[in-house]
Amino acid sequence: MAPKLKGKELAAFKKAEKAQFEEIAKRFEQERLIVETMEIVRKEQEAQRAYEAEQAWLKAERERLADETESMKPMFKKHHDALMKIEADALAKKEWELFMDTSGLPQAAKEATINTYLEVGSQTLDLDYNAVLKSLVDIYKSAGEAEALALQEDQKGDAKEAAKYRGFMQKLEKLGIDKMDRTTNYLLQVNEIVFCI
Repeated sequence: MAPKLKGKELAAFKKAEKAQFEEIAKRFEQERLIVETMEIVRKEQEAQRAYEAEQAWLKAERERLADETESMKPMFKKHHDALMKIEADALAKKEWELFMDTSGLPQAAKEATINTYLEVGSQTLDLDYNAVLKSLVDIYKSAGEAEALALQEDQKGDAKEAAKYRGFMQKLEKLGIDKMDRTTNYLLQVNEIVFCI
């Protein structure tokens, strides 16, 4: 058992004990601050390494994609050239078919043939319903061709040309209605004369 201390000795002992306790507390606090600082530095280093790794991965990925794109350019060019050739061949074939067309129908791609057809159609009279129905079939074939051309021009973004072909459609449809009306009127007049006699 420790000897009992009196007055000044006790105060000195308590003071020394307090100083020792404060020294220990100070060391613990310093150690805690060192550990906290080390943890902060470790986290910053980890974040820096993660950022650098991500940047390295992104750089490698960009290079890989650039190389891949570069390696695919010849294939894309080949496909583009093939597509252009197919489109040119299709256009040449369509132009040849239109050139060789002997049906007498107007070519919707040529404004002059449409105008001539409209002029001739408005001046002729079909004398029976079979003739007018055949004319209507021809008119609606031409209107369908004009519609197809209008849709192609819409896809190309040429609103002016699309509107021109839609105008042809409307004129052809009006011609069809007029031909039907004139034939009906003619047939009614002929029948009236026959029945009146």
